[in-house]
Amino acid sequence: MFFPLFKELPISFFRPLSGKLAPIYWAAIHTLYNLDFEGEPFEITQDVAIEQTALLLEQTPEFNAFPERLREELGQDVEEGGPGPEAGADPGAEVGEERAARALARQLLKRLERCGWFDYEYRESRKGYVLNFRDYAARIIHTLTQVAQQEQPVFEGLAHSIKSALSQTEIDEKPGVALYNAQKSTRDLVREIKILSRNIHRYPERALKEASTAKALLELQLDIYQKKVVDSSYHRFKTTDNIFKYRSFILAQLSKLEDDPVLSASATQWISKNQALGYEDADARFDEWRGLIRSQMATIHVLTDDLDRKNARYTATTLQKISYLLNQERDLQGKLVKYLKAVAEMEDTRAWALDAGLPCFAVSHFDEGSLYVRPKDRAPLELAEIPLGEALDDERKRELIRSARTLVGGQYSSARVYGIALEMLRERGFVAVSEFKLERTEDLTRLVFLSYHGRDRRAPYELRLPASWKQTDLRIGRFKVRPGEFHLKEIQGVDS
Repeated sequence: MFFPLFKELPISFFRPLSGKLAPIYWAAIHTLYNLDFEGEPFEITQDVAIEQTALLLEQTPEFNAFPERLREELGQDVEEGGPGPEAGADPGAEVGEERAARALARQLLKRLERCGWFDYEYRESRKGYVLNFRDYAARIIHTLTQVAQQEQPVFEGLAHSIKSALSQTEIDEKPGVALYNAQKSTRDLVREIKILSRNIHRYPERALKEASTAKALLELQLDIYQKKVVDSSYHRFKTTDNIFKYRSFILAQLSKLEDDPVLSASATQWISKNQALGYEDADARFDEWRGLIRSQMATIHVLTDDLDRKNARYTATTLQKISYLLNQERDLQGKLVKYLKAVAEMEDTRAWALDAGLPCFAVSHFDEGSLYVRPKDRAPLELAEIPLGEALDDERKRELIRSARTLVGGQYSSARVYGIALEMLRERGFVAVSEFKLERTEDLTRLVFLSYHGRDRRAPYELRLPASWKQTDLRIGRFKVRPGEFHLKEIQGVDS
């Protein structure tokens, strides 16, 4: 069923949070919301709102560094909000000379008022206007605050509430109420499981992209994931509020309600009265609710299996990356890669190389006089002087530095290859080599690195080759490769 949202919200409501000044708008909204709802009993007068917003603006780096630019952007932003009544404007008030922050704060609050976040109400006791958040805005701000603070709802009592709603006493005394509460709690349970699953799904990406050190990974695991996901939701869902403890009872009680014509008729009558429906529509709603509970109970294991798989995937990703980061400095190769990555991540690498006056020469690696010797010649290794060609100009230097940064940047580092493999194996747990599409040289290179890193015992996956090496090679496109399968390793100590 479609509900027209913008019959209740102004069409421009979300516009302040969609532009380049969105962080400033959100900071002002959140500050005033906390004063109004979270602190001491307090009425926010128009002057207090302007002053609090002005203080907030003065604390922003943008204001201190670029006051003129910020003033210009904010003035344009207010103009884009379009004309509208200024409900809180005091016709007799004169702005006069104001400091820059208050003038900007006044403009910012005017736009929020136009977009429907709050309005002003004249209070005789205050002899002025008082800011009032709209009811819908207060609920939306509360939800956005929970998202900003990475708060997750406590997963507790949802499964038990379904069981309690369908207890024998509830069914006998109020069958309609019992069915209504059971289907509502079922919807809540399924919704929270899906939200929890999607929340866990984000963490492997955060572990691979955002956490670059072992300390950052441990903080992500212990301070964020463990406290805000596992302890508050996942652990409770697997133990005290496990739906599988009550599923058989729920289905049995639902059957009793369906099979008893008196209880069914009573429930339909309650639905008709409280939902303002005709008897036929109420009977259809009765069938809809009981069908919903049955279908969700029958397929709940699919959601829980997906939840367990994503939790195991994140745990494996974190453990493997922590192990990699802790061990990478033990050998010379690890130290060299770490140093080159640090150089590659420098913002002014090109300018640094040019300004330092580093000499650059073209070196041939694969001609008759190079260091490379074909293995079949079995020639002994000898020291050879590197022949230096002509010195390269600045344009050629820039080209070489750009290509070197691409290679040094870790395109096929262990962590990056592990991430590619985990993404590839997340659906089935295995992928055959024959399923790869080898259309370009880059595709073959990726397969080679996946095979190479898959032989490392620290990798979260492995390459399984056929028992007989005499098996015919595969031809995929214009490349010939050996058959095999990539499999996701089972991590001991992790529920699956």
